[in-house]
Amino acid sequence: MTTPNGGYEGRVALVTGGSDGIGAATARRLAAAGAARAVAVKADVTDAAACRDLVARVGAELGPVDVLVAVASGLYVHDVPVVPFPDTDWESAERIVGRRLKAFHFPVAAVLPGMYERGSGSIVVVGSTLSRVPAAGMVPISMAHAAVDAGVRALAREAGPRGVRVNAVAPNFILTPANEFLPEAFKAMVAERSALGRNGRAEDVAEAVAFLAGDAASYLTGAYLVADGGTSML
Repeated sequence: MTTPNGGYEGRVALVTGGSDGIGAATARRLAAAGAARAVAVKADVTDAAACRDLVARVGAELGPVDVLVAVASGLYVHDVPVVPFPDTDWESAERIVGRRLKAFHFPVAAVLPGMYERGSGSIVVVGSTLSRVPAAGMVPISMAHAAVDAGVRALAREAGPRGVRVNAVAPNFILTPANEFLPEAFKAMVAERSALGRNGRAEDVAEAVAFLAGDAASYLTGAYLVADGGTSML
């Protein structure tokens, strides 16, 4: 049986958002398992043409994409303010939802034709527990993640007969360079709510991704793997 420690030899894994945080940790994890990683190519995941070009360039340099890990959300921390719903303007909500869905749709749509042609492939989308665990003041981003969650399951049903698995990993707050500026009191509060008593690390999410993307999870598709240290069960 193939374990998450290997099983990627000779495969091309494309990780969006691979420059830092969860994306970088995932790229390192898959590379350690033998994958040819493709993380140095810069692209706007909210632009369809840019995503098609990215996949074409990776294909020309490394070969067809066997594994796609969609980490990039199209949003930064400062793009998602905590605002009571009555004070949320439509333009802001539309932008948050739109960019999040584009970051899911365009990379996935770019790799699927090749995966369908070869009759194999694995896609893992990194979402958020916000899709199922609500947070006050975060309605637009919660709706966006819920839509991505539904999209993963619907696509898993569609792509399965063609040999492609589609799964999701849902972390909660994860310590990364992008959010290290947040107050220590907030980080401590999140850690206290975890059953494990600590904040999540990018490497924790990367391990979950490596499992779902690889052969050890060959009978899993449409799965929603929560990586939140037990926070959402409490």
